[in-house]
This record gives sequence, C-alpha cells and structure tokens, in this order.
Amino acid sequence: MTQEEILSKRHSFWNILSFTFSTLGIGLMSSILRTYLLHFYETVILVEPIFLIIVNVVYVIWNAINDPLFGYISDKPKRFWKKWGKRFIWIVSSAIPLNICLIAVFFPPTQGNLGNSLWYLGSLVIFDSFLTIWTMNYDALLLEKFRSDKERTRVMGIKTIMLQIGFVLGIVIPSLTVDASQTSNNLNNYLIMTAISAVLSLTCLGLSIPGLKEDKEMIEFALNSSEGRPNLRDFFRTAAKGFKFKNFRVFLLAQVIGVMMDTMMFASVPYWSDYLVPSEYTFLGITFRGFEIQILVAVPYVLGVLALLPFWIWMAKKLGSVTSYKIAIAFYAISLFSLGFATTIELSMILMFVNGLASSLFGITFNPVRGAILDEMTLAHKKNDRATYLGIFNFFIILGTALVTVIILGVHMITGFIPEAEVALQPISAIWGIRAHLGFIPGILLGIVWIFFILRFELNKTKITEIQIKLAELKL
Repeated sequence: MTQEEILSKRHSFWNILSFTFSTLGIGLMSSILRTYLLHFYETVILVEPIFLIIVNVVYVIWNAINDPLFGYISDKPKRFWKKWGKRFIWIVSSAIPLNICLIAVFFPPTQGNLGNSLWYLGSLVIFDSFLTIWTMNYDALLLEKFRSDKERTRVMGIKTIMLQIGFVLGIVIPSLTVDASQTSNNLNNYLIMTAISAVLSLTCLGLSIPGLKEDKEMIEFALNSSEGRPNLRDFFRTAAKGFKFKNFRVFLLAQVIGVMMDTMMFASVPYWSDYLVPSEYTFLGITFRGFEIQILVAVPYVLGVLALLPFWIWMAKKLGSVTSYKIAIAFYAISLFSLGFATTIELSMILMFVNGLASSLFGITFNPVRGAILDEMTLAHKKNDRATYLGIFNFFIILGTALVTVIILGVHMITGFIPEAEVALQPISAIWGIRAHLGFIPGILLGIVWIFFILRFELNKTKITEIQIKLAELKL
C-alpha cells in the first residue's frame, strides 16, 4: 500500500458513527461506576474504609493477571478469525454479562462489612473481566480499522461525543432514580438505576454491530500478522519487549496519571454535592435537591466538551496528535486544580465548563498517540501484538483507578471524615480533604506529569506518518 493509499483511505460517517455507538453504553456504565460506586459503599452501605481498601488491593492483584492475560488470549489465533475477524466476537459476547454485573455490583446482600465487601469484590472482578475483554478488543479494532493519524483523530472526535452523552446519562439517571438523603437511600432505586442503564447500553451495542464488523482486508491482515500459536511464555516476552521502548514507558505514565486524576475528580462529585454546596438550589425556576444538583455541573461539563470539539479536531490534525496531547495535559491540569475552589454552585458550573473544554482535547488526542506508540512497536517487532500491549495499558489504568479509591479513603481517614454524618457535623479538615481530592491533588499530579512528558517523549507528526506507511506496506 502506497503513502497516498494509506492517507486517502476513509470510512463513511455512518460506519464511524455505528462503530462509536457502543462507547455511549460503556461511557454510561463507566460514569455510574466511577462517580457513585465508592460513595455508595462508603456512605450508603456503610462499609468501613479499611474493608474497601482491602477490596481494592485484592482487585489490583487480580488485574495483575486479568488485563495482560486477556490481551494475550485475544491475540492468540482462533478458528473464528477466518469468518468473523479477530475482534468482533470478543466485543459482542462480552456485552450481556457486562451489564448483568453492573446491576449486581449495586445490589449487595447488606450482610455486614465482610459480606458486603466480598460481594463488592466478586461482582467488581467479574465486571472488570468482561470490561477488559470488551475494551482491549475495541481499542485494538479502532487502531487496526482506522490506519491514519487523521482518521483516528476524526473517530476519536465522534467517540468523545458518544462518551459524553453516556456521561450525562450516567449522571441524569441516578439523579432521577436515587434519593440521595442519608436516611432514605433505597437499594431498589439503585436496581432501577442500573437496569435502565443496562437496557440503554445493550441498545447501543446493537446499533454498533455494523461498524464493528471486520472486512476481508482486516481479516487478511489479522491472519498474516499472527504466526503460529504462541504460549504464555511469549506473552511475558512481548511485555518485556514493550517496556524497552522509551515512548511506551513515558506515555504509559502520563496516561495512567491522567485517567487516575480524571477518575478522582468524578468520584469526588457525590461528596461535592453532599458536603461542599447547598443541598437545595433553584436554577431557572427549577429546584434541584441532593443528587439532582449534580445535573447542574454535568450539563456545563458536557457543553464544554462539545463547545470546541470541532476546533480541537482541526487543531489535532494541524499540529499532530502528540503536540495537541501536550497542550491537553497542561490545560487539563490547570482546570482540575481550579475545581478545588468549587464551593458554590455558580462557580462550580463555570469551572466544570472549563474542565469540559480541557477534557475534550485530552480525550480526542490520547488514542491517536497511543496508536502511534503501538504502531512503532508493531513495526519494530514485525508482529501485531496490539491487544497484548493494550492489556498492559489497561492493567496500569485499572491499577491507577483502584489506587484512586485508596487515596480518597486515605484522605478521609486522615482528615476525620464521618460517612454517616451530615455536613454540619463534619470537621473542617474533612471538608478540605474533599476539596483536595476533588481538585488540588489531581491538578498538581497531572502538572508534574506534563513536565515529564514534555522532556521525555520523542515521537512527532513526521515519524508517525513514516511508521504508518511502513506498516501498511508490511500489511501489519
């Protein structure tokens, strides 16, 4: 394939739209989990923090095996490749159990600290296993189907819109179905919340099937780039080879910290609505109470995401994904830090709008950069091990998000946070602790990462184009 062919190959808008529809459902589930799961078990089920920390430690240990291993299994040749392709079956087959587990994780038996902790761990582990299968195969398919940096940026723009619609639904559905008062929380409300979310998620998957199907060229690429039947020893060799690449290590650190800080901010939102702002607020003649107040920051956030999205896509194409990613990290660090000052609803709405602007740029640039790094390693090894490397990425992402829970609970324990107490009974140190994990900690850590990335990352727009052309010529 010539340079002109790889740069000119395009998929239709409707094919891309179909391909990205399933991310709306994943965004919905992810939004509910990262925003409400910790708050649910700490302040509703009242599991003691030490038990929640232990659950997350065990969860991390499972992920040390889970994420890389599923990546290895996905890359191992299967009989169904010749008919269905390398990724399609994995993505579709993981969807139903994924949604069942979403319902289960919010429906514990309420049998004390130990029973609830075991339920939390078991349902979360199973959910994460299917999410890993879905995510690594979907992400690998995105890189294998959309080959040029420009088209990947275009896909990420549409995918970002889908994810943000999912995010809004992940705030609106709980706000309309769950009574957030400390004394009247009802597990049936959480069951309704997750059941509605599961139906919407599966509907989105059905709409995405046409875009997820692999064409004959992709199937041929998969068969040509997978030689023999690797054993588990090959997985460890592949992982070890990956860490020899400087760009892989630098980006891995930057992206893990970025996702960690994003997750920490969203996990702090229920605490923000419970303890940092008034419990009732009237806006445009409508009165919002409890969890409903979160809609007042979710809407500005999504408006921020969408406001400059066409400009961000244009900028990423013009400057290249790497340069745009560097700008995104700096912008996102500043916007996250500012949220530490979000103690009024009016200011919070403004700051979340700005955070949406930064999140949008961060969201559309990271996948093309990650794709370029995986392309670099695929070219060096003359072998398509993208799913294995995505498994490694996912492991560290999950490790980071699990550590977010530990950090938040650690801040709560240090600052004297009382889960069952109203805001008037919370010590001032606990209020500052919530402000810290809402904005100050994420902003500072991401700012440090930005400096490191600027100094150490070496890929640029020209090198990325050269790599993609060589991969096309080798049919990788």
